[in-house]
Amino acid sequence: MATNSSNVILNEHEPTYPLVIVSFQNASKLTTTNYLAWKLHVEAILIDYGLYKFLDGTHPALTTIITTEGTSSPNPVYLTWVYQYKLIFGAIVGTLSSTLSPLVSTAKTAKDAYDILAQNFARPSCGHIKQLKD
Repeated sequence: MATNSSNVILNEHEPTYPLVIVSFQNASKLTTTNYLAWKLHVEAILIDYGLYKFLDGTHPALTTIITTEGTSSPNPVYLTWVYQYKLIFGAIVGTLSSTLSPLVSTAKTAKDAYDILAQNFARPSCGHIKQLKD
């Protein structure tokens, strides 16, 4: 994972699990015509940060309550999961052109937003095929 101290912030709820600030500084804004390049860039950065698991579904939402030996208590790692998810979500929204931001307005998580964008732009269309040929 390619994080350094400038990419990490203290997690006051779980100090042993610092949060990674995701930055897509050189990413092009997603438009209706550059989805594949945008996707490659976003995935490469998240894989490098060790955070792609938040988008591919291998790190789903944690439960808010845990039960140990019959005693229920708040899951201390749940807030860490939420904070990291929100950092990723905000970074992704920051890479969208202003005309595409409304597409993800109903998304609850970064994975939801990522899936909405894939549904809208990853399917090959006549326009995409023509663009690739050109």
